[in-house]
Amino acid sequence: MAAYQMSASDLAEKAALAALEESAIPRDRVSHIVLVTCSGFDAPGVDVALIQRLGLRPTTSRTSVGFMGCHGAINGMRVAKAFCDADPAAVVLLVAVELCSLHYQYDWTPERIIANALFSDGAAAAVISAGPSDGPRIASTFSEIIPDSQDAMSWKIGDHGFTMTLAPRVPELIESSTRAPIELWLAGEGLSLSDVADWAVHPGGPRILDAAGTALGLLLADLDAVEGLVSSSDLGRGWLLKRRCWFDSLRTLASSTATVNESDGLESVRSAVVSIELEVLSAYRRRTPPM
Repeated sequence: MAAYQMSASDLAEKAALAALEESAIPRDRVSHIVLVTCSGFDAPGVDVALIQRLGLRPTTSRTSVGFMGCHGAINGMRVAKAFCDADPAAVVLLVAVELCSLHYQYDWTPERIIANALFSDGAAAAVISAGPSDGPRIASTFSEIIPDSQDAMSWKIGDHGFTMTLAPRVPELIESSTRAPIELWLAGEGLSLSDVADWAVHPGGPRILDAAGTALGLLLADLDAVEGLVSSSDLGRGWLLKRRCWFDSLRTLASSTATVNESDGLESVRSAVVSIELEVLSAYRRRTPPM
């Protein structure tokens, strides 16, 4: 944990500074920090370090979302939305930081090799508020645990770092168990699968994307932005880097040019136990002006 304590705050600070600069929201307006991490523990932690390094108000509220793995950021966004729903003046700095290389397992079993290849170090951040914005709006969230999936994925504290269990049947679980609950949830929001304009599926590898595409009846074009993250050599080992660029891809889809058209996008993330974690984002989507 000593290496985590030394490096996590540095990574988190860089991501937070970039998010604050892009948002153009003054730092003294930040009312909450939501920290997402599952690769280390420290108290006082990264949240306190961010308040001090960024010069935030000492009254800034702090919340940690810990040990939730791949879907931690979705739950962090859910917490941020709750704060903003409760207080229209709230400005939430959401920061996710991981140092997965600290838990590299020197084991040649396929499960360990895949886990070592998928997860690396990095940080991502976003500023979320209830104020007007031309970016995506978190309209609704959803969570459901897939039955009998406890042995499919896990993240446990071992004798030599944290260890991951990643069963080969995870794509099968996604393909067979996701469509029905997603359709039911969307129906409650007055939507159907065909109403979703863009998809941001967690880029956990080609088999994950193929399974999600098959389950939801998506075309290859629907997953173009996410497929690019998986195939990029620069992001081959970066879970947090993938997450950060996944957000960037979503922002690109939602950005506006000459013509503004409101649409819905949907995020999908798998997690340990395997569960379905989703958000509907109402966004301004780029549309090519007529020639």
